[in-house]
Amino acid sequence: MNRQEFFKTSGTLIASSFLVNPLSARRLKKTISSGRVKITTTIYELHLRQAWTLSRGTWDIRRNVLVRLERDGLVGYGEAAPIPRYEESAESNQAFIAQARPILEKDLWEFDD
Repeated sequence: MNRQEFFKTSGTLIASSFLVNPLSARRLKKTISSGRVKITTTIYELHLRQAWTLSRGTWDIRRNVLVRLERDGLVGYGEAAPIPRYEESAESNQAFIAQARPILEKDLWEFDD
């Protein structure tokens, strides 16, 4: 199998994994999901081992936001790293997530139409 065939096969497999029968999706809704997501955010300081230098400055500490999502006993973590170039801060990212909370905490199946 050459590289092109590999990517074609991989792409087909990945694309087919997104195809879901609507009837099976409705069954999933009834059996495994409460649909509600609990979101918590925490600002933390990331102390870098080496200074991080870009054309806009040098940092040895970065303030980031840790995002925790919980639904049906499952927990996932993510990061909302601010980008100074766009005048973002950890606080502005946390405020944005707070504004989006009503949408993010909705029942995910409400959007299934």
